[in-house]
Amino acid sequence: MDPRQHTPAIRVRNLVVAFGDHIVLDRLSLDVRKGEILGFVGGSGSGKSVLLRTIIGLLPKCQGSIEVLGVDLNDAGDAALHALERRWGVLFQQGALFSSLTALQNVQFPMRENLDLSERLLREVALAKAARLGIRAHHVRLDGAPQDRRRSTRRAHEPDHRLVRGPRPDQD
Repeated sequence: MDPRQHTPAIRVRNLVVAFGDHIVLDRLSLDVRKGEILGFVGGSGSGKSVLLRTIIGLLPKCQGSIEVLGVDLNDAGDAALHALERRWGVLFQQGALFSSLTALQNVQFPMRENLDLSERLLREVALAKAARLGIRAHHVRLDGAPQDRRRSTRRAHEPDHRLVRGPRPDQD
């Protein structure tokens, strides 16, 4: 058996996150293996979003360690963190796309941020990704777009791993 199957994609150990005196996560530990789907269930304010935001670095932790794809986030430099961030996609509630942009512009967004492509090549790659997903991405704006079009547009980003925050993760 491949030993990589036993190495967690995400490893959290003794994570503590607090807002002032209010401790939201208290010594939380978990492993998520590659390909595993893990859901968090809890009431409003129980820490589901806090956990995701802490893992991706949007919220500071008080103590504990977080490893993502073998990279210890405590010790990683800016270059290592940037390389890691390019490998994951994060989806929060209600679509997580830029509704003011067309579907094509949403597909182009991560390429604009991370690659040095000419406008022509950027357009060709985005159109190819959109066509593969069955979406006509030329001039369609996403505000008010059906969920299936929004979902397909997000899939064009092709991250290695997805962290999803939504009312029903199975919808994506």
